[in-house]
Amino acid sequence: MTYDRDDVACHNCFEQKALKDWIKSEGTERGICPWCGRRGVLVPLEKLGDTFRDVANLYAPVEGPDAYREGEWISFLLDDNWGVFSDLLHADDRAQQLAVTILYAGVDPKERGDYPDYEGFFRNKEPSSLEENWDQKANDALTGDPTAFDKADALRIESELADVLPDQMTVAFEDLSTSILSSEVARTRTRRTICKA
Repeated sequence: MTYDRDDVACHNCFEQKALKDWIKSEGTERGICPWCGRRGVLVPLEKLGDTFRDVANLYAPVEGPDAYREGEWISFLLDDNWGVFSDLLHADDRAQQLAVTILYAGVDPKERGDYPDYEGFFRNKEPSSLEENWDQKANDALTGDPTAFDKADALRIESELADVLPDQMTVAFEDLSTSILSSEVARTRTRRTICKA
């Protein structure tokens, strides 16, 4: 039987272990995959669509004439952050084609305008909180190439943290603090004086 690329992919198309295991448990057919050309457990792309769209929400679309300089294909980001696609799909742009096909799987063509242009370019969203920003900086420092990390890099990161964190710390503490009106302070002082007497 011949399968269409808009309908199925197999477990061999993916590298991420949890995803491969899930496909093996959910797949009901075996056959020659239209994406990687190997025989494997096939899964309807519609079953992957919602999950992939949830993950794609972690990235922001990049628009404009220089989008290709400022962003990456969604497949590259999925691979870089999650190790999603098999090396079998990296010889050409099949990983990107499969990612886009999955992201649009199960979406009515009339509703595609409600979703980002998955064929375009994306980037990681900026952290939305102090904690996320700190986690991102720590992750960047910890997952960097240790052979390329020298004293100059350490000084650069330290200087970046010194420039970035105080402003964010100030905002965080302002959000946590409570303003006390001067009349409340006066009443508190009066109460303390009366209690001491």
